[in-house]
Amino acid sequence: MKKITALYARLSKDDELQGDSNSIVNQKIFLEQYAKEHFFSNTLFYADDGYTGVDFNRPQIQKLFQDVQAGLIGTVIVKDLSRFGRNHLMVGYYTEMMFAEYGVRFISILDNVDSANGEDDLTPFKNILNEMYAKDLSKKQLAAVRSRGTNGKRLAPIPPIGYKKDENGDWIIDEPKAAIVRRIYQLFLDGESINGIATILTNDNVPTARGNSVWNPSQVKRILVCPEYCGDMVNFKMRRISFKNKKQIPNDPSEWVVFRDTQPAIIDRTQWQLVQDKLARIQRTVPRTKHAPAVFTGFLYCADCGNKLYARQGNEHFTLHYVCSGYAKKKAPCTIHFISDNVLRRRVLKAIRNLLDEFRKDEDAVTTRLQGFRQNSWQKEINEKQKTIDAIHSDILDLERKLRKTYEDRIADVLDDTKFQIISDQFIEERRALLAVSDQLEKEVAILQSTSAQIHSFIEVLKKYRDIDVKDVTQPLLLDFIDKILIHDAKHFRESSDSKDIDIYFRAVGCLYSFTK
Repeated sequence: MKKITALYARLSKDDELQGDSNSIVNQKIFLEQYAKEHFFSNTLFYADDGYTGVDFNRPQIQKLFQDVQAGLIGTVIVKDLSRFGRNHLMVGYYTEMMFAEYGVRFISILDNVDSANGEDDLTPFKNILNEMYAKDLSKKQLAAVRSRGTNGKRLAPIPPIGYKKDENGDWIIDEPKAAIVRRIYQLFLDGESINGIATILTNDNVPTARGNSVWNPSQVKRILVCPEYCGDMVNFKMRRISFKNKKQIPNDPSEWVVFRDTQPAIIDRTQWQLVQDKLARIQRTVPRTKHAPAVFTGFLYCADCGNKLYARQGNEHFTLHYVCSGYAKKKAPCTIHFISDNVLRRRVLKAIRNLLDEFRKDEDAVTTRLQGFRQNSWQKEINEKQKTIDAIHSDILDLERKLRKTYEDRIADVLDDTKFQIISDQFIEERRALLAVSDQLEKEVAILQSTSAQIHSFIEVLKKYRDIDVKDVTQPLLLDFIDKILIHDAKHFRESSDSKDIDIYFRAVGCLYSFTK
């Protein structure tokens, strides 16, 4: 059987800007004319239109390679090396190794390359130049995208489920689908797991973004973590690995560029933040000690230094217990704050059972009490945070006065340039750190001030457990009920001692129970 003479053409979207000379049609005419003049018969045309030369994952080039490996092709002809590819390593592999292995002749017309005449010493350099062109073009494109994204132009081409584009391309709420998003958030806050939500939506034949009615947990998770539902535009959430590899990977959130309130919000910010906080706990791996899982990991905080408590497995005298990480890692001048897992389980279980007993007896009275308690508790926390913010602002003003004095000392030659630079850099760094703390506290205050509607989700949790006899503390139980637990300084370093003071903060409510001795 006479072997095929493969004529290969490629055109990327960027090549289209260079004019018609490289069009697929013109390349085909050029290649067929060359084949005819040089007596190549049994020609077959392969063409990839709209594909970059950096990536060889193109349908027609892959078909050509398959035909080469099947022994069907005897000669491959291209207009020039850049049409074959712009990745010098891959071009070298295919032209110098693969084609040679299968006895295929390779011709690049404009580069005057013909493998039948032996190796051309300039070919590798031409391939490198072609790759450099692709790399430079990629940099220019990325710079243009970066400019658009940082100047408020939306980069996401397709809105997430719940939104649609109007005639101007702006995102507006697609109400039937937005109701699905709201339902997912509410189900999650009411204590349903991500897997459970996917099952519920599938059983109810709720349509996905793709139009089918089969939901999986990853689809639910993407909706729960999507910040666009707050009404924000988020650019640069993803990035390409390199100009050679078009696969996209997530950017760190610190690399995002966020423009607030660019479209109507489907989920309010408070509800969205509550979901993120709950997700952070669910994603935390529960360490397992020799005898039992440390289910309280991530819920315990030192009442004095604010650091988390770490789980520890002791000897036969001290079983599973928790200690202040600030003390254990010498991150803060703190004490051990030792508390055993057994003591925590007894107290937390008692607090949850007591609340459920009250709810079963008088649902309306408990709801009213929790609403009032939370308002008072939240206001107290807001006042404390605001007091800290005011103190930080005072410290910042003090630092600015010191910085001005340092500058005056430099002008008066009291300080030389080196000392002035060291002192001023120190003041500037301290000021930057204080501003970061202040900004975080102000965000927390804003969240606390807008949480009035969130009591509903906690009441739904109480209803969920109303007919359940809770007998043990598990991580799902903690995720449903508990926000955090503050551990005060231990009075005795003994597991059997119940002298540790703890404050139990319930989710979306506040500190309902304090155990003190």
